[in-house]
Amino acid sequence: KMQVEGNAVHIVMSIQGTSNATTISFPAPISAPGSYFSTNPVSVEDNSGIQSAPGIIGFSTTDTSTIHVGKTLNSQQGNSFGGFTASSGKGVRGEFSYPIQ
Repeated sequence: KMQVEGNAVHIVMSIQGTSNATTISFPAPISAPGSYFSTNPVSVEDNSGIQSAPGIIGFSTTDTSTIHVGKTLNSQQGNSFGGFTASSGKGVRGEFSYPIQ
């Protein structure tokens, strides 16, 4: 679900699937402004299991049109979100808000 409230986008998500990639990303419904950088903790699934520690969701400083997910809270360091197992189920559940112009 996505909702625009004033100058902000609020996303509530529960995305699950199977892939052979070590990353999860998806297009932002509306791009964030300029070099906006923000991250929020979220619940993540890796290798078909819900992780006990939160992952992270947000934008990299170089791409404000794609939302990225990291397996751990520190996995966005150096703009390299990811860290997932390259097989089985992956997913992200949570909420994420960001400003728009």
